[in-house]
Amino acid sequence: MLVNPQKPDNTDSVNTPYQMSNGLNPESDSGATIEELQEALARSQQRERELKEVVDVLRRRRTPKTEKTGRGDRLYAEFLRQSDERARLIREVAVAAHEAVSPDHALRAVLECICTYTRWPVGHVHVPAADNSGTMVPAQIWYLADPDRYNVFRQVTNETEFPPGVGLPGRVFTTGRPAWITDVTRDSNFPRARLADDIGVRGAFGFPVFIGSRLEAVLEFFTDEPSPPDDDLLDIMTQVGVQFGAVLRRKHAEEAVRRSETHMRQILENALDAVICIDSEGIIVEWTPRAEKLFGISRHMAMGAELADTIIPERYRDAHRNGLRRMQCGQPPKILNTRIEIEALRNTGEEFPVELTITMLRDRNTPMSFAAFVRDITERRMAEKQIQQLNDDLEERVGRRTAELRSAQQELVEKERLAVMGRLIAVVSHELRSPLGTLRNVTFTLGELMSHAGNDKTMSLLERADRSITRCDGIIDELLNFTRTSAPKRKAMPVDAWLMDVVRDYPVPDGIKLTIASPLPTCRIRIDPERMRRCLVNLIANAAQAIETTASASPGKISIRATIDDESLMIRVADNGPGIPENQLGDILKPLYSTRSNGFGLGLAIVKQIVEQHDGELVVESLPGSGATVKMMLPLSRPENVATKS
Repeated sequence: MLVNPQKPDNTDSVNTPYQMSNGLNPESDSGATIEELQEALARSQQRERELKEVVDVLRRRRTPKTEKTGRGDRLYAEFLRQSDERARLIREVAVAAHEAVSPDHALRAVLECICTYTRWPVGHVHVPAADNSGTMVPAQIWYLADPDRYNVFRQVTNETEFPPGVGLPGRVFTTGRPAWITDVTRDSNFPRARLADDIGVRGAFGFPVFIGSRLEAVLEFFTDEPSPPDDDLLDIMTQVGVQFGAVLRRKHAEEAVRRSETHMRQILENALDAVICIDSEGIIVEWTPRAEKLFGISRHMAMGAELADTIIPERYRDAHRNGLRRMQCGQPPKILNTRIEIEALRNTGEEFPVELTITMLRDRNTPMSFAAFVRDITERRMAEKQIQQLNDDLEERVGRRTAELRSAQQELVEKERLAVMGRLIAVVSHELRSPLGTLRNVTFTLGELMSHAGNDKTMSLLERADRSITRCDGIIDELLNFTRTSAPKRKAMPVDAWLMDVVRDYPVPDGIKLTIASPLPTCRIRIDPERMRRCLVNLIANAAQAIETTASASPGKISIRATIDDESLMIRVADNGPGIPENQLGDILKPLYSTRSNGFGLGLAIVKQIVEQHDGELVVESLPGSGATVKMMLPLSRPENVATKS
């Protein structure tokens, strides 16, 4: 066993900086102290004293033969030397780790101590993967006596991860005990030996470092030549791993505290609120940069001053001091952890409104203290006043304007209703009733004459004409009733059959193709079938008239599509006519508004009225030159409109 404690001549090589991306996670407790390490060292020294006593007994029992050769003295001297070196190793590891400024520096120091003790040229650290899978990954911390010589091995190691039980790190992780490899090139469980022709190392050993019951790292060491197992050395490494783990836990805790303090300082310095801390006597013990800016008082001037005399207006100071005294006597606080608005005092004597929250800071080891979070709300107060004034003005204006609009709307509705009624009575009675009466008489007479001829096709056409005349009479009735409201006479109708019946009876003009997209909804909906028929016929007629006005050579097309979802039935009528100009879309549904020279502009208005009587909605969409689409949407959510499977 190589146990020369002197540092080899070639240890002036650099150690790679440690970057623990998968890192060693700190725990909340502070871990072992240097006193605990000294106690462990004392226990080791006690064991050496006991062994020394055994050697002394053997020396007293030496035979003339052993006395003549001096073998007992040499064994004793070797034992003392090894004991001294091992004690020195444990002491150096403890001191180096304790003096390190961070866990990575502590690991680097331990690698160097062990490599110096064993005179083995290579030391390296593996850490558990962050995903807790048990895989060991290489940490970028090395001790290399000759970096150039071991560069291949270093590259291979840095690119290799070890699942549990695989390789030296995985073996140590799985067993939780040190492991020794006499020759890595002959070991069947050393994957790195197969990744390069010559990795430059032969003998190896590794041992775990635990923090509590958690394996924190595996330290591995290598030499150039095969090396037989050394149980004494592994025992020492076991002790080193245990003691170093205790120190490492303390280093993690110290580093966590430093990070926490740094983060807290950064948070306080960059907080939007001023943070002020006081002790139980009301003395300022913390004053952040935001507080300096907010109150115009430097940290140097604020620290150690009484808060009441610094930023609290005089009328509130007695209440502040009385509140502190009550809390010192154990009485429950009244304003802690509550957001309040109050006035504060700048260094100029100016008062300004602030939002204030106070929190108690107290633990077992420190006296009671308080943190106050202060925010200037001057601009917010001004904005609130402006908003309140604007709200008051707006409420007054809205009330006044609403009354004016209500009066104007009622007047407009009344005028519009009277105008529509006058036009309907004057025009419909004269223009439609007389011709329709004549047509009805003619169809009746023709029906009587043709009834004996046995021409079924002619009789069917006459009956269809008579139905159309009846529908025209219905249109006149609807026109006369346009200004009156009456509830639709609803009944459950199958959507598909009703649509097909309406389309079948509509006389499509020549040159126009009317199609119904399939499949149609196979459900029933409660509607007034005749009123809704009038809606659909009006939409088809409007589409046909729009197509007839275009000069396009392409054939006219009208498509009808019906879809249903959880909320409504939508009937969509689309054409490829000239479309509706954008400036007319807003008026197209108004009564008596028409873009054609003939007609009275009531078609879409009547459709809109009927759809709204069914609690539905009518929507018109169009792009000039791309036709128009009218959508009738009837809700299914109301009980009387619930659709059921047919």
